[in-house]
Amino acid sequence: MNLVFKSIDIWYDDLGKELQEEFDRNLRYLVGVSKSWESEINKYCRNNMIPDVKINLNYQVMRQALIDAFDDLMRLKEYHPTEFPNPIKTMAYYVYWIVKRKPITVINDSILEEKRLSDTKKSKILFCNEHYCVQLLVDALFPYLKIDCANNDIHNYANEQLNKFKRYMLYFLTYRLESPKSLEAIMLSATLHPIWEVDKIIWDNPGDVFEEDL
Repeated sequence: MNLVFKSIDIWYDDLGKELQEEFDRNLRYLVGVSKSWESEINKYCRNNMIPDVKINLNYQVMRQALIDAFDDLMRLKEYHPTEFPNPIKTMAYYVYWIVKRKPITVINDSILEEKRLSDTKKSKILFCNEHYCVQLLVDALFPYLKIDCANNDIHNYANEQLNKFKRYMLYFLTYRLESPKSLEAIMLSATLHPIWEVDKIIWDNPGDVFEEDL
């Protein structure tokens, strides 16, 4: 098989105005989250007297990852009667291609030799694309305001479970990700007994499940 280069500008022009606006909106969002991710990592570093982590976001590579995801999703829409893909399915494809393309790199990799950084923190910096994608997944699952529970025990337990979920997702994205479908299945399962309110469109119009034969 031959690797064929496809002009990004030609691909973009063929989308049409509506999809172009959606593409631009999603690209701005992905770039914005990368900046927030960098800010959160450096907030921890400053609090612990550790030099800042400097990252480089390759805009063109991020754009290519989004193009790959859009191509996959548009092919799906040709065979499935849906106008708007489920937001979890959409994010699963975004994350899959970002992990494959790896648009984020850590410039000052000497930070990984910093003894005051825990092994867990070092893994989040070393696997920066995967850790960034964990934030994308959590935001897609629970997009609404996270209100503290009046019962501190329940709230603390919920936060503990969420942190365990994030840690597992970092492991999964780093070592086990094979397809957007597997990622989508894990994400959907996390909404069955959610910690916070999930986007209602995720389970939009599932039918009366109690009428189904089990």
